[in-house]
Order: sequence, then structure tokens, then C-alpha cells
Amino acid sequence: MTRSRMVLYEAKQILIPDSRELSSEECGAIRSALNRLLEKEEELAESVEKGDELDLLAEKEDERDELDHAVLSTMGMADRVDELKQSVESLVQLRREGSGEQTTVLVNRTGEKEVIELEGVESARESTRLTDFS
Repeated sequence: MTRSRMVLYEAKQILIPDSRELSSEECGAIRSALNRLLEKEEELAESVEKGDELDLLAEKEDERDELDHAVLSTMGMADRVDELKQSVESLVQLRREGSGEQTTVLVNRTGEKEVIELEGVESARESTRLTDFS
């Protein structure tokens, strides 16, 4: 599973605010935060086109935090932005490890190779050619 895919039980736990029940102030805050994020993304796209090396997520983190805060405040969770960001980062890390993107092999390799001699293998190893298999 890639980190962009969500399992069903995760989707069922996501709170989604009903936009019909939001006040005009809440809608305005979300709209403003989203517009600032879009402006920042356009600015970053221009910088990338010029050849600048940027960490795109880090460069727009403040704008993303502002949008997160605006949306979470509609659910009474504005004070939990940092906690939720940490949870998402932990989930992404678990996904990376689970998908094999980062894997640790616990094998202690020594510099010496142990050669195991089996009867008849030595002569077969010496006399076998690739053309024997065609």
C-alpha cells in the first residue's frame, strides 16, 4: 500500500465539516487561507522554473498551517494543529516502513566468505558453460 492510499477504517474516522453550517467568518477564513496557499504555490512554481532548489513542503508550511487552523477551528480543534500534524507524520512514516520504501535488514555480514565444498560440485562449476543451457 502506498502512503497516498487510505484504508477504509481511516476514512470512516475523518471528521468533515458541513460547509452549509459554517458561518461567513469561518468561510472567509478558510477562503483567505486557501488563497494564500495557492499564491505561495504559484510563487514557488516560478522559483522552480528559474532553477532554484527548494523544499516545496517546507517553503509553504506556514500557509498550510494557516489553512489547517482555519478548517480545524470550524470543528473546535484549532488548538490541536501541531498534534494532528505529528499524527499524520507518524502515519506516513509507518506507511513508508510498511511499504518497503525504508527497510532494515538485520544481517551481520563478515568479511570472510565461507566456501562449502560438496562432492562433484567443483568439477561441475569448472566445466559448465552458458552454452550448455541454450
